Amino acid sequence: MDDKAKNALIRKLMTPESSALISLLENAGYEACFVGGALRDVLMGNDPHDFDIATSAPPQMTKQLAKDAGYAVFETGIKHGTVTVHINHVPFEVTTYRKDGTYDDGRHPSSIEFAQSVEEDLARRDFTINAMAFHPRRGLIDVYGGMTDLDAKIIRCVGNPDKRFREDALRILRGARFASQFGFVLDEETKNSAIKYKVLLDTVSRERIRDEFEKLLLGEHVHDIFMNLTAIIVAVIPELLPSVGFDQRTPYHIYTVYEHIAYVIQHTKPHPLNRWSALFHDMGKPKAFTLDQNNQGHFFGHAKYSMDIAENIMNELKFANSLKNDCLSIVKWHDVVIEENPRAVKHMLNKLDGRMDMFEVLCDIKAADAASQSPLCHPRIQHANNLLAIAYEIKQNDEAFSTKDLAINGDTLIDMGIKPGPLMREILDKLLAEVIDETLANTKDALTKRVEEYMTDREKGR
Repeated sequence: MDDKAKNALIRKLMTPESSALISLLENAGYEACFVGGALRDVLMGNDPHDFDIATSAPPQMTKQLAKDAGYAVFETGIKHGTVTVHINHVPFEVTTYRKDGTYDDGRHPSSIEFAQSVEEDLARRDFTINAMAFHPRRGLIDVYGGMTDLDAKIIRCVGNPDKRFREDALRILRGARFASQFGFVLDEETKNSAIKYKVLLDTVSRERIRDEFEKLLLGEHVHDIFMNLTAIIVAVIPELLPSVGFDQRTPYHIYTVYEHIAYVIQHTKPHPLNRWSALFHDMGKPKAFTLDQNNQGHFFGHAKYSMDIAENIMNELKFANSLKNDCLSIVKWHDVVIEENPRAVKHMLNKLDGRMDMFEVLCDIKAADAASQSPLCHPRIQHANNLLAIAYEIKQNDEAFSTKDLAINGDTLIDMGIKPGPLMREILDKLLAEVIDETLANTKDALTKRVEEYMTDREKGR
């Protein structure tokens, strides 16, 4: 890319708000540059999101100048030289040029020293594509060849990769995440070093690992990263190791369990519930594997094994309970056959607590699962799409698939003398099952009459 094209892209950063902030610092005698992900993104032709500015101004001076100009200022990382300035509700992280001391905890520098130039500041950054700066007058400042690596689609550490990863082990996973998002590859030296120091990921907090790995899962090129950086993936999720190279020994599968999982992730929608569920859905297969008399593989009960493994992983990574429970539900039902008719779809919707969003994820997993098997299974993709179409029609027609859709509710049963508790739940579930099976009309009269019959039968011990 020539300088004219680069500068045209970079001008996307020069919004009225960012120009005002840069001018405020420059007019006070300091230097201010764009750095970080926003600069990288515009150089890739994408719109910027987070705006990071590095400056020679001390943090207290940045704070004072911004306050005097009437901007809202927050001390978001003052001990590391960072304040956040809001202009017209647009946040800018402004950090003083700095040099980092030693990383005694393998995550954060034990001390920092403010630097005199942006070049010194760039030397502490992780990868070359993140170690560029743009100054309105000086233009692109690229000391480490970041633009060349962007053009070549390479992730390369700034300086010595061993040093970079020993400083902060999360950079190992971060590099894999960038590769997954952008379709880049790790430079050979960077890749070898990442694999060598992957054990250091054990020292990183589980929450940070979870968040970074989720971004990797959401990447557009996640399958390639699973295959090219398997050593790093299984270092983060060691429960995947038994699936690596595991031959499924069935005509319905053309990939190992591990690559099948990688493809299913790739083929699902890039949302956290979809991608995590895809990761977990077949983890129990190696444990469930059996061979029949024809030497064909089977995986009876693998969903239950997968659920157990998934729950342990999610507890370890400190998942929110809501996401954990939803993942476990999708894994539980992912392999259940649903007939292509409204009755079967409504029964499954009921198993999913009447949640259409969960049924959408389940169908997404089923379609991706079929797409990631042998061509024999590809017709199941259309089957999953048909199930979803049936579900939408059910929803549009306001048909009952949850107890809350019934024409009577708990209050009605209380009026009939039935106390809240297991019996009430049992009666509502029975009513719904008959409504779904179309043996009982969903009207108040029909339902109350049926409740009376239930109670009469119960009293007679039937």
